[in-house]
Amino acid sequence: VSLGLIVAAMFMQLQNRYMRSLDTGMDHDQVVIVNLSRDLAKPEMKNTLVNRLKEDASIEDVAFSGMRVGCSDTYMRWGRGLADGRSIHFTCLPVSWNFCRVMGLPMVEGRDFEEEDDLRAGAFIFNQTAMSEFDMTLDNRVFGHQSDLVPIVGVVKDFNFASLRNEIAPMCFYQFGKEAWYDLSVAYIKIKGDPFAGAAHIKRTVAELDPLYPVDIEFYDTVFDALYRKELKVTTLITVFSLLAVVLSLVGVFGLVVFETQYRRKEIGVRKVMGATVAEILAMFNRSFVRLVLICFVVAAPLAWYGVREWLGTFAYRTPVYWWVFAVSLAIVLFITLATVTIQSWRAATANPVEAFKTE
Repeated sequence: VSLGLIVAAMFMQLQNRYMRSLDTGMDHDQVVIVNLSRDLAKPEMKNTLVNRLKEDASIEDVAFSGMRVGCSDTYMRWGRGLADGRSIHFTCLPVSWNFCRVMGLPMVEGRDFEEEDDLRAGAFIFNQTAMSEFDMTLDNRVFGHQSDLVPIVGVVKDFNFASLRNEIAPMCFYQFGKEAWYDLSVAYIKIKGDPFAGAAHIKRTVAELDPLYPVDIEFYDTVFDALYRKELKVTTLITVFSLLAVVLSLVGVFGLVVFETQYRRKEIGVRKVMGATVAEILAMFNRSFVRLVLICFVVAAPLAWYGVREWLGTFAYRTPVYWWVFAVSLAIVLFITLATVTIQSWRAATANPVEAFKTE
């Protein structure tokens, strides 16, 4: 159990570190997310908010979307028809015209949204996966939310718009145009310079414009980490149980060593009389426990490998199943076992042989 739990805890730590270090394709460094109230999300109020925010030199740009991009497992799904009669299904993320620019999402074909797209019927930007899977080109037209044919103006490079539990799927950014049917209520504010000064300015500005709505600002990195909070909690629990299992193993080893030294004390005395050294007696005790640990490892390793593989299988992006993790767990348990056995059997190995033959 100790071996299996140590392997599980190490792989969970590796997976958590892997998810937090993987490049998702978005530049979310020094980006603050603010959920806007219904009043503040209205177009005229958003323009005022942007102008007030940009009065401070620490604010580089402000974009908006209908939801927190990259901070969830699932998003709004759309089924739409193409002008050529085909039907397609994809994830739709309504955004403002400058969203890709603020989040550092490059175009691989076509162009980015333009502010003038708000005065038209709207525009689509699909990711590479969607363009490939649906065999689309920039010449295709897609029916929008008002049954108007809306152009595909660009193709964005694939990025992880959902959590790393999911593979990159067909998705699009959608700019509503002049017939918006709901407000974009999530603000993405890019800060340059001192992030804390910028965050303070944002909080102060939002509070002034909408004093009745509680201001809740979060750095994107914090929101991203919260997406994997469940895995972090499970990792912590497994680590605690691993430590507990190791402690229980030590208690068991301690009891076995005490029993064996008492049971074999006459044998130890005879061996010492016949010339056995302390090192040889300690090796005799440790040998049997090393065999025991190796047998446990042979049983635990395949079970741990199967469990880790199944757990990692729930992630589309995952760390490899490294062999060295199993070797490290074996080394940890062996070291702890040998240290316990050596310390507890030292007294019997160094005792006067005469004491072993005394009649109780």
